[in-house]
Amino acid sequence: MATDNEIIATAEAAGLGRAVAECREDVIAAARSAETFRAGLGDRSEPRVEPTSEPWPPMRVKVPS
Repeated sequence: MATDNEIIATAEAAGLGRAVAECREDVIAAARSAETFRAGLGDRSEPRVEPTSEPWPPMRVKVPS
């Protein structure tokens, strides 16, 4: 897990300096949430190409009839 300082440095490097300045704790909470989500996906060392391996259903576009 990344430290708070690593999260802030990454956010600032990504151009989120204003968000860090105004909502530091929210930026940290969002990063921790993303870490938890990624950990729940399991081992991602092998690319998964099957649509059933996605953590959410594939997008479907409605075609006007």
